[in-house]
Amino acid sequence: MAGSIVANCPGGSGFNVTAAFNTTLANAAGYYLIIDGQTQGGSPFSYTGTGPQTVTFSLPGDGVE
Repeated sequence: MAGSIVANCPGGSGFNVTAAFNTTLANAAGYYLIIDGQTQGGSPFSYTGTGPQTVTFSLPGDGVE
């Protein structure tokens, strides 16, 4: 699974993002959240069984449009 988020967020600030997806296989090892090639803190995240999944994370603003 992959996705793209484009936002105009001023440098020095940030925002929270919630990613939602469905799974038919819930590996006991969990899943990794990777943003800009970096594994996010808290990874691996645990599945909550099969079906809908969500994970919320913070993204810093970089002021780039």
